[in-house]
Amino acid sequence: NYNGLQTEFKKALSAGLMFQVSYTYSKTLTDADSSANRVTDNSGVGYVFLDPTNPLRDYGRSTYDQRHLLVTNAQYELPIGKGFKGMSKTLLAGWTINGIWQYGSGLPLNVGDGFNNSKNGDPVFPDRPNLNPGFSSDPTSGVTAGCAGVAAGQALHTPTLWFDPCAFSLSPSGTY
Repeated sequence: NYNGLQTEFKKALSAGLMFQVSYTYSKTLTDADSSANRVTDNSGVGYVFLDPTNPLRDYGRSTYDQRHLLVTNAQYELPIGKGFKGMSKTLLAGWTINGIWQYGSGLPLNVGDGFNNSKNGDPVFPDRPNLNPGFSSDPTSGVTAGCAGVAAGQALHTPTLWFDPCAFSLSPSGTY
């Protein structure tokens, strides 16, 4: 499920100079497109949904969901070789310099248990933990609430503590 707004602005100036800016605002939802959701992975084991009786439990932000994407580019046609003839014109005329710059917002963060706690038979992909009550579904900003092994008040979204591990807990063994 993809919804998006795409805009593009182009401006050609004199002397062979051209600019373009493109912006996309979008949201992508799916139940099977992450790098793990392939028919057969490298080990030859087919993908198993978290809950094989309800594949829609895996429905959420796509691995490719990038809310904002801005791309700018420019092109400049070099003013050399225009008055030349023959081989000189063939070799020197028509050269351009191009540049592209791209910026996009971050991709979704997937948190896994690191092992199969649900006992669903998937030997390759770990289960996902529960989100504890009272925590944001995007626990990457603010400070940690604190829990065993993590002191309260530490800043999140840093190289040492990207998300709040205290926001999650293991499901009881044998459950999703």
